[in-house]
Amino acid sequence: MFDLEKAVRRWRGSLERRSSLSPRELDELEDHLRARVNLELELNAALTPARAFAAAREELGEAATMSSEFAKAGKPRWRGLLVAGWALFGVSFLLPALSVPGNGLGLSRPVGLQPYYGYEVFRELLLADGELANLLAAMVPNLAMLLTLPSLLRARGGQGRWVLRTLAVVGAVTMAIGVLMPPMSVSVPGQPTFVQHPGIGFWAWSLSFVCAATAIWLRNRQWTSVGAERSTA
Repeated sequence: MFDLEKAVRRWRGSLERRSSLSPRELDELEDHLRARVNLELELNAALTPARAFAAAREELGEAATMSSEFAKAGKPRWRGLLVAGWALFGVSFLLPALSVPGNGLGLSRPVGLQPYYGYEVFRELLLADGELANLLAAMVPNLAMLLTLPSLLRARGGQGRWVLRTLAVVGAVTMAIGVLMPPMSVSVPGQPTFVQHPGIGFWAWSLSFVCAATAIWLRNRQWTSVGAERSTA
């Protein structure tokens, strides 16, 4: 009986011996091989795992060809974008995300327009009693970002389409809100009128999703284009 895991291990071992590919590049190729096997099985229910594996292996090509392609490609652009996205995402929680008057978020603050940091805004949204919209706003975008962690750590496996779409929508919507929403005048009793703007933490958080969505899109597109080139060769 055909054992896919053993076949993949043999294929990778052979590739290690016959090519100059690095472990990271081998991880990328194995990831693509497994994804292609799954795709072949989904497209043709009558196909056996052995034939799906053979088709996926043939699509990837010879070791020498893959070594040459990786050498020409150099470091993938998508990985740098994903690293940048995660850096922005992490630092956004430590930067002022917005300013509200007094105890606008229920926190202990003096009267006046005060900065609220990203982690404080996230905590308040997460702990809001009975506010499902706030809970979803806190969880869904950040969960989508967390699901890109396997790609950042070069682990196997990809993301579903909903992750890419969520990242893209969150990035586009929040950037549009920050750009298009006019500054809000905030009046505090006994204080001058303040003008409220999104803080730098808000912009870092929004831009992190744009970077991550672009990175995942480029990652998927990279293998799609390679497969198309081989099919027309």
